[in-house]
Amino acid sequence: MINYIVYNNITGAIEHCGNCESTTHVHLKQDESLICGIADTNNDYIIDGAVLHLSNAEKAEKDNIRYGYVWDKHSRTSKKIVSDKEINDYNIVTTRRKRDSLLTSDVDSISSVRWNSMSTEQQNAWVVYRQLLLDIPQQEGFPDSIIWPIKP
Repeated sequence: MINYIVYNNITGAIEHCGNCESTTHVHLKQDESLICGIADTNNDYIIDGAVLHLSNAEKAEKDNIRYGYVWDKHSRTSKKIVSDKEINDYNIVTTRRKRDSLLTSDVDSISSVRWNSMSTEQQNAWVVYRQLLLDIPQQEGFPDSIIWPIKP
């Protein structure tokens, strides 16, 4: 039996491993390549046809790539590919979308029957929560460092 590794030849990510009598029967998708060997699909990746093991720090960085960055398999680090302004603009849009989604799902969806059944204290807590959500763009550190209010 032949042990094989199928990997994405652009990112180096291991798609799957297996074994068979002949690798000629292994079907590859576009941008996939095959090498013989054994690898850990969770912690290894392929560079220039060789299996490389990621340290815990490298794996954490690779698994948490932020907008505007890509994983560079040769340097084993993330590399910025867009401007700071574009990253900031993206963060502004995504933070506002999250805020708007919370307003819609948590606050605006409260029916009048439910609202009227709340005590004044409960209603005030929801009013404060709604205002804190609306004030998120005015927080110091917006959009990169947000203190999200806790739903009552």
